[in-house]
Amino acid sequence: RTRGRPINWQSWSPDGRLVIFSSIGNGIFEARADGASQPHELMPSNVLRSVGSFTPDGKRLVYTEAPNNGIWTVPVFDEGGHLKAGTPEPFLKSTVSDLLPAFSPDGRWLAYQSNESGTNEIYVRAFPAPTSGPGSKWQISNNGGTYPRWVRTGHDLLYQSGDQILT
Repeated sequence: RTRGRPINWQSWSPDGRLVIFSSIGNGIFEARADGASQPHELMPSNVLRSVGSFTPDGKRLVYTEAPNNGIWTVPVFDEGGHLKAGTPEPFLKSTVSDLLPAFSPDGRWLAYQSNESGTNEIYVRAFPAPTSGPGSKWQISNNGGTYPRWVRTGHDLLYQSGDQILT
């Protein structure tokens, strides 16, 4: 149960069996896609956590958290038919609004929306993050961008810019 609070973001598990969703002020939940059971609490929270996506193997979930900002990942594993979350790990610590993280289909890249330039743009970072050296972040959009989503083949990244969908 989400205790009557609204849902803000959702994502499919890689096998299509579960829907993972954020409930404002209640945390992150899982629910069977076929509706055969009630939602199950995966990560309780009193702050706003917004679900991103899973790695292709389904072993890690990415999400954002407010008011702390930044992008977090958490290992997840099956325990008795329900997912269990491990210890969350910061992926990107930030003082700006980073939202809507999405793993690429091969799990090597993480796309997200950020207002670090003063306007929302789409960025991509290697996953896991390189420990040193250049090339850790690339700006994809050049005239505003929101809602990044990977095409299943992994060769294209879609995002919205104004009233257009770009790749």
